[in-house]
Amino acid sequence: KADGANMTELRHLDLAHTKVSGDMQVFQHSTKLRYLNLEATQTNGDIEYLRACPLKHILLRDTGVGGNIRVAQAFPDLTHLDLQNTLIFGDIGALEATQKLKSLSLGVTNARGDIAALRRTTDLEEL
Repeated sequence: KADGANMTELRHLDLAHTKVSGDMQVFQHSTKLRYLNLEATQTNGDIEYLRACPLKHILLRDTGVGGNIRVAQAFPDLTHLDLQNTLIFGDIGALEATQKLKSLSLGVTNARGDIAALRRTTDLEEL
């Protein structure tokens, strides 16, 4: 399995709607990655592997990616989060740490919790 050690300089990756596959583990050393779009790919694995990335955009809609949404607490500069139709679970209270969020999509996931958790995300335009 690739460990991603050679992707340390990666800043922007958009492979949406391709036949790309693989595990999220490849990004565990991508400490400069700010934009990730793997929408409608065959990627899978735990979103926790993104924790080291300073992401502003996470677009993983229609993938096999899963894990606890609490990982969002690691992304204080996050502005776009699209996890629709993924294996994500957990309490949306974790999103209180993402106050710069402008766009959020969690449909068809196992996210739960009180919508009031989003009250501090004053820039939110799309929900």
